[in-house]
Amino acid sequence: MMAGLITGATVGAALALLYAPMSGKELIGALRRHFDNARADAREAGMRAEADILARYQHVKSASLDATPGPERLAAKVA
Repeated sequence: MMAGLITGATVGAALALLYAPMSGKELIGALRRHFDNARADAREAGMRAEADILARYQHVKSASLDATPGPERLAAKVA
C-alpha cells in the first residue's frame, strides 16, 4: 500500500512538473508546502489516534479493575 502511495505521488509530481503553468521553482515551493501540510496533518491524526487508544485502554483497565474482586470480596465469598 505504501509503495503505491509513493509511486502515485512520484508520478503525480512528474506530471505536475510537465504540465504546470508555474515555473519550476514556484512549483517546487508549492509541492513542498503541500507535502509539509500533509505531513503535519498525518502527525496530528496520529496524535489523535494515540490519545483515543490511550483513553480506551484506560477505560478497559478501569473496568477490569472494577470487575476484579478485592480481598474483602474474596474473604466474604470464602466465609
